[in-house]
Amino acid sequence: MWEVPGAFEIPLVVAQVAARPEIDAVIALGVIIEGQTAHGALVGQSVTEALMRVMLNTGVPVIHEVLLLQNEEQARVRCVEDELNRGTEAARVAMQMAQVMGQFPRR
Repeated sequence: MWEVPGAFEIPLVVAQVAARPEIDAVIALGVIIEGQTAHGALVGQSVTEALMRVMLNTGVPVIHEVLLLQNEEQARVRCVEDELNRGTEAARVAMQMAQVMGQFPRR
């Protein structure tokens, strides 16, 4: 597991991890809390586009769970509680995608 100081930095680390030959999938987890300006939405869009590029360029599934939320309560519901835990769901998807991608030759 690697931690970065902000959401904007996530794609750089994901790219480095995805480049490792032993990696079958990467889960990108993060929360962006919307503020009074468009900055959060811009960062969220940039992160989404960058993660997609990493996935397509490396052939390694990148499970995108960098969430753009309105407040901490939404983050708590999606990240801590069991009913809608995005981390748990991301792990399931990573396993499924690793299996699917295992059917193709590695780039």
